This record gives sequence, C-alpha cells and structure tokens, in this order.
Amino acid sequence: MGDFKETFEKVKDHAAIVGRELGKIFEDVGARAGEFIDQTKLAAGIREQERQLECLYAEVGRAVYSAHTDGTESNLDNLYADIAAKVDAIATLKVALDELKKVHRCHSCGREVEKEVKFCPGCGAEQ
Repeated sequence: MGDFKETFEKVKDHAAIVGRELGKIFEDVGARAGEFIDQTKLAAGIREQERQLECLYAEVGRAVYSAHTDGTESNLDNLYADIAAKVDAIATLKVALDELKKVHRCHSCGREVEKEVKFCPGCGAEQ
C-alpha cells in the first residue's frame, strides 16, 4: 500500500506541475489573442479612415469640376481640412499598429522592419 501512496503523490505532484505550465501557456495564448484582436481593430480603423479619405478626394474632384463647368468658385478649405485630419488619423493609427506589432518603419523606404534588425531587408538602409 505504501508504494501506491508514494506513486499517487508523485502523479499528483506531476499533475500540479503540468497544470501550472498549461495555465501559463493558456495565459500566453490569451494575451496573444488579445494582441491580435487589437491589431485587427486598428487595421480596420485604418481601412475605414482610408475609405473616408477616398470619399473626400472624390468630393474635392466633384467640387472642382462643378466650379469649372458652372464658372463659380468653390470653397474647398473645409474639405482640405477634413483631408488633413484623415491623413493625421491614419498616421496615428499606423504608429499604434506598429507598436502593437513591435515593428517600426524604415526611414528610407517605409517598409515594416522588426525593431532589432540593423538593416532594412527591403532597401538595405541602416536602421
């Protein structure tokens, strides 16, 4: 009976160790899933801002063409301000996304580069 008790205690201890390790793994998986969700949300936000920016560009084009054909002058300052705001919002979202992905942009070509890389794999520029 003593051997059984000893074996049972070893199995119990081993199960506790495995349980702790599995807990760590699941925590890591959960954290990575959360990061992926955050990255996905930022990427979706960037796409939406870019879609709105394209609409603004089209609106500028329509206003310019309308002013040309009607012979009237159009005030595009509000549209230009909206475009500048969208461009700034996109840039801010891209920086946040890069931070989540733990990358930066090459100062020479703009390619996504891992932070620890010394030279850009795209253009070879020193980082």
